[in-house]
Amino acid sequence: MERHIRVLIGCNESAVVDAVRILLTATAQNGRTYRFTASSRSDEFIEQARSGEFDLAIMHTNCLSPTQPFTPLENALYAVQHIKTSVPLKLIAITTMDEWVAPLRASGADVCLKAPIAVDQLLAAVTTRFEFRPPIHPLAEGNSG
Repeated sequence: MERHIRVLIGCNESAVVDAVRILLTATAQNGRTYRFTASSRSDEFIEQARSGEFDLAIMHTNCLSPTQPFTPLENALYAVQHIKTSVPLKLIAITTMDEWVAPLRASGADVCLKAPIAVDQLLAAVTTRFEFRPPIHPLAEGNSG
């Protein structure tokens, strides 16, 4: 059975986007194919993820251009919370910072991988089924938009 998985990649580094595309395409199994869309800015990434058109979002938290006056961590947390409070979308966060893993998970990221990541880590994160998990600390009312 063929299954198209629509993947949104949030990253402003074309080499990272290309690597994810190549890796997933080269390792697709069981009739699984991937369709990719990339976004380099956090506002575009959030809007596209909330559209409901994707099965999976992969966000490199250190390589997503902020559009709010946030620190990079605040930008990543803002994106995760706004996506996960809107749609039941599997979201994988990639970070280079050890201290970001726990806050990203608490914000609703289904998986948080510490870069550099191994091929098997990314594949396991992509192919494992997850139940929808809302953020532990949802956005305050009136601050969701």
